[in-house]
Amino acid sequence: MNAGRINAGDTNSFVGYQSGYSNTSAGGGTFVGNLSGYSNTTGGGNTFVGDLAGYYNTTGVANAFLGGQVGHENTTGGLNSFMGTRTGYGNTTGSGNVLMGYYAGYQNQTGSANAIFGTEAGYGVGSNSFSSSTLVGYRAGYGLTTGSDNILLGFQAGDSLTTGSGNIIIGYNQDAPTVSTTNFLNIGGAIYGNLSTGKVGIGTMNPVTRLDVAGDINTSTRYQINGSTVLVILPGTGSFGVGVDAGKINTQPNNTFVGYQAGSGNLIGNDNSFLGYQAGSNSGNGQHNVYMGSQAGLNNTGGGNNTFVGARAGYGATGASGSNNTYLGVEAGYYATSGTKNLYAGYNAGYKNTIGSFNVALGEEANGWNTNLTAPHTDNIFVGYLSGYNTSGSYNAILGSWAGYYNTSGTNNVFIGYNSAQRNVTGSNNLVVGSNAAFNNQFGSANSIFGEEAAKGSGTSSFSSSTIMGYKAGYGITTGSDNLLLGFQAGDSLTTGSRNIIIGYDQDVSSVTTSNFLNIGGAIYGDLSTGKVGIGTTNPVTTLDVNGEMRPGVYTITQIAAKVPGAPGALIVCSDCSANYSVCISTGTQAGSYANIMTRGACQ
Repeated sequence: MNAGRINAGDTNSFVGYQSGYSNTSAGGGTFVGNLSGYSNTTGGGNTFVGDLAGYYNTTGVANAFLGGQVGHENTTGGLNSFMGTRTGYGNTTGSGNVLMGYYAGYQNQTGSANAIFGTEAGYGVGSNSFSSSTLVGYRAGYGLTTGSDNILLGFQAGDSLTTGSGNIIIGYNQDAPTVSTTNFLNIGGAIYGNLSTGKVGIGTMNPVTRLDVAGDINTSTRYQINGSTVLVILPGTGSFGVGVDAGKINTQPNNTFVGYQAGSGNLIGNDNSFLGYQAGSNSGNGQHNVYMGSQAGLNNTGGGNNTFVGARAGYGATGASGSNNTYLGVEAGYYATSGTKNLYAGYNAGYKNTIGSFNVALGEEANGWNTNLTAPHTDNIFVGYLSGYNTSGSYNAILGSWAGYYNTSGTNNVFIGYNSAQRNVTGSNNLVVGSNAAFNNQFGSANSIFGEEAAKGSGTSSFSSSTIMGYKAGYGITTGSDNLLLGFQAGDSLTTGSRNIIIGYDQDVSSVTTSNFLNIGGAIYGDLSTGKVGIGTTNPVTTLDVNGEMRPGVYTITQIAAKVPGAPGALIVCSDCSANYSVCISTGTQAGSYANIMTRGACQ
């Protein structure tokens, strides 16, 4: 309701109560969820998905907020990407931030250029702000107030740090010596350093030389443990690997590989960031990819510009090459091979998609189990748990838990509401809005259905070309097609009857199989196959059959003289407004052939 109420911008999509309510000229926006982007006026290119997401945003541009109350306080901050619950909640003017996780960066108001991943990571205190920091892990940098330029990676890494800046802390529950420590390096409680002097210590927190090792050391261009490389400066400017065999054959620049065999097969790809066990392990020449999670993007060999976050997200078949995809969630886009420009968010979202493109699936297992999503089956939108679970058709918009669950090859459908058109299989060109609406219709097409449980049907129902509107209107319909049912429970007993017009509160047909029946408000009835209309009778026997008193038309005396009655015996009531009121009977087929049978006072 009132989504995009005053919108004048182009290419906007508003879904949800008062989403984009204040939007004026901003374009390129996608607002999904209750009050999402409510205050947005001229901020363009924003994507807000979730309850109250981006609520106070006014002119901030190019933001992507996914989750309840994400970026809630943001006003003018732009180029931010927030995902989680209340992620970046307090951000107002900060820009260029990437936050992911429950309450991540919650208190940070004006800080910019931060990358924060993890529950309550960078949570902050009060109205303080920090910038240019990279925080990854549960409560990493939790207590930060004004400390900027920090890199904190791991469970509660640097969580006691407040004002200290320029620190690098990596590892489980690792921290700085004090809350105000600056330029401190701590990797796993094993490698320490003073970043201002470039001194590194192994086994000591206070190195006094360039490399200060408190214990045995095995040195080369690589750092090894028991002969296995765990930290290496890779060939290619700006490339490095952390973990056994991470990026072991890399030759190209600007790659970051963290995790056992992360990017181990990458040879000529550049500008990649792989984090996690075997993340991007088989990548050969892909470029500009970000894979985070165990075996994320494992088999994508040549695809580029992908973002996969979650264990086995974008895992792919051997030789996968899909590009420009975003998969967020455990095993999201698991079977992806060559599909492009897809967005899947949620556990198993788009799980079985192989080469389909231009699809959006948001929600746990949304479009998750389709086994035949191949080109040109594209351009679908699925939002909600298990929505469009089996869909391989194209150009469908399915919103709501279980909506369109069984749809396989149906195309050009719009299903909105919990369980709406859940059992649709091949039906196309349907518009269904309402909880459980058209629930059992399997193969019917070209229907327009509005209302809770409208045309719910039963068993293996299939009907087409019907327009049904109202709570439980056409509730029992199974195979009856070409019906128009309008009103609360209108035609709710109808099952196999077709080509009926039923309009009015709780109006119905005479039997479940009735066809060609007209019922308007229980007052006007008709047989649509013969064109007969009845008033006060459900079974008219003439073109117009009135069961009750009738006020016929009135003709003037001069009209009678000129009139040629249709047949002798026709009754005529007339007045010329100066002569008497008369009742006549036609006596022939010629003009003026009538007999005056009753005369009363002058017509008033």
